[in-house]
Order: sequence, then C-alpha cells, then structure tokens
Amino acid sequence: MGWEVLNKQTFKWYGYSVVDYKEFEKQLADLGIKVEDYGKCDLAIKVPGAEYEIGLVQKGNRFVPLWDTWQSGGLSTITHESGMGGFLAAYAVEKAKLEARRKGYQVTERKLPNGNIKLEVAIP
Repeated sequence: MGWEVLNKQTFKWYGYSVVDYKEFEKQLADLGIKVEDYGKCDLAIKVPGAEYEIGLVQKGNRFVPLWDTWQSGGLSTITHESGMGGFLAAYAVEKAKLEARRKGYQVTERKLPNGNIKLEVAIP
C-alpha cells in the first residue's frame, strides 16, 4: 500500500475536535482513550499524499487505529470510501504473513482478479 510505519508516539491530526465534542469524547471513551490523550499513539502510519497520519494505540493484544477525517488532512477519502476496511484488510494480510514466517513457513501472496488476496503457506 506504500504506507510507512513510524516509530513515534504521536500522530498528526487537526489538533482539536471541530464536531460534536460530546459524541467525539464518547467514541474515545468507548475505546478506553481519554480525550486529552488523542493524538498520542504507540505507532503512527504515514499515508503517501496525506498530511495527517493514522495512530495505532495498543489495547491489550490488539492495536486500535485512530485518524482524523478532516478533509484537508488527506485521509478522508481512505476512511470514507472503505471505512478503513482496506487498511484493516492489508494489516491482516501482513500480520498473517509475519506469523507464518516466524513459524518457519514459506508464504506466497497473490492478488486475485476480484481484488482479494490469496496467501499460500507451505512447509519449506
């Protein structure tokens, strides 16, 4: 996807909420994130062509992606068109490949005509 994982603890966003603040605060609270901690993360992702970044916040054994859809930040197309589904699917593929390789398997990735990804995992 050309996205770059940045080893930093903040991600670029607008800087404050300009929409219904109470709803924004509730959404963050549901994720276990305090409003004053928004913009902080465990890893950040730089998307080519976007000014803003995606923050990954670790919650237990999973990462929660956080991002700002303010149009001028450049992430609105990604998040509105796919609801981050494309990002989450790509992450799942990369995580599966990483885990298979850690266990000593060979992994081949192939993109199917319908756009799906097929992973073939084999014993070397």
